[in-house]
Amino acid sequence: MWRQEAYEKKRKYMFLEMIIPRAIEKPISSMEHVMSNMWSIHSSIQGIKNFKKKWIIGKRMEYFCFEVVSDGPVPRFFIRVSRDHVDTTKAAFYAQYPGIEFREVREDYTAEMAWDVPEKDWNLYGLDEVLSKDDCYPIKTYTQFFEMKPENIKDEKRIDPVNTLLESLGQLRADEKIWLQIRMAPVSKKESDHVKRGHELINKLVNRKVEEKKSTIFNILNFLGDSIFSSSNPNETKKENRELIPPEMKLTPREREIVSLIENKIGKNAFQTNIRAIYFGRGKVFNPSRKNLIESYFSSFSTPDQNEFGKMRATKTKILHFIVKRRLKMRKRKIFRMYIMRETPLYPKKGGTFILNTEELATIFHPPIELSKTSIRTHITEVHKSSAPLNLPY
Repeated sequence: MWRQEAYEKKRKYMFLEMIIPRAIEKPISSMEHVMSNMWSIHSSIQGIKNFKKKWIIGKRMEYFCFEVVSDGPVPRFFIRVSRDHVDTTKAAFYAQYPGIEFREVREDYTAEMAWDVPEKDWNLYGLDEVLSKDDCYPIKTYTQFFEMKPENIKDEKRIDPVNTLLESLGQLRADEKIWLQIRMAPVSKKESDHVKRGHELINKLVNRKVEEKKSTIFNILNFLGDSIFSSSNPNETKKENRELIPPEMKLTPREREIVSLIENKIGKNAFQTNIRAIYFGRGKVFNPSRKNLIESYFSSFSTPDQNEFGKMRATKTKILHFIVKRRLKMRKRKIFRMYIMRETPLYPKKGGTFILNTEELATIFHPPIELSKTSIRTHITEVHKSSAPLNLPY
């Protein structure tokens, strides 16, 4: 662990603050292309399993963070990325969102809060999000919010989930803060077994036996041969006819749709993800019910028969029994420290992370398509930028 911490201290990170225009005439799917580019430019995860790099140098997988910071009712969007990848990160966004601007911030905004929070001036409530089912089950994505047609961009504006978050943050007072952090590390089949687990889950849902890979023609010939040389028992004939029906044909329409969604998830680039949120309140302003502002946002991505977000019990800042006051204080300080360090929930142990693909992450975090009246106080650009016309004279 100390080797990894020493390696991380040597690495230099940059905060890119996103300056967002009032309206973005781009569908949410544009952010999925950005995520795919982010996955490819951070593909230096290869070679981490090398003994020298992992155990002597302490090298870790590349990761980056998308963060939404609301100091009172004014939200700001940040990307924390290695300085080596600042230019490529900007290029990935500019290719899809030419109206967005970036401001490089060298200081971490978390420095404004003392390390000993909670203390007499500030109190906090924190939580780590987890998935209720196997992470091979997808959450609800933008493709399920509306019908996928270019002319439906106005419908996207109306149901953009990020606008729901901005409206919630707009309810905060001057002495309140909400920090939302999405930590993502790109993974492939070599680093994660999610593709293998996904195929196993599909086989289980369709009642397919993997070891039986006989073709349909072989089954038909086998059935005809058995029917000729065996007894002509009607019950046996009906049973054999049922066995000829492929397992996929026995599924209901919704079950087939879920299988298709699982196939779609494991077929796209994936990230090892953890999502963390912290609410701060100064003195008597602290209101624990503000946690509902965050939880209601993530509930919009939940579907009971697919997947849904929930709070991680091991890290949420709530203690019910045994030395409540002291344990609660220690848990609050730990989740605050993990946020500042941008670490996984159970670090240095493994766990607390889950797989999300580019489509799911693009749904959770993307530039708002249209800023609402409440969220208009966020940092925005007043001038709309576009590319120059091609017919300009030399």
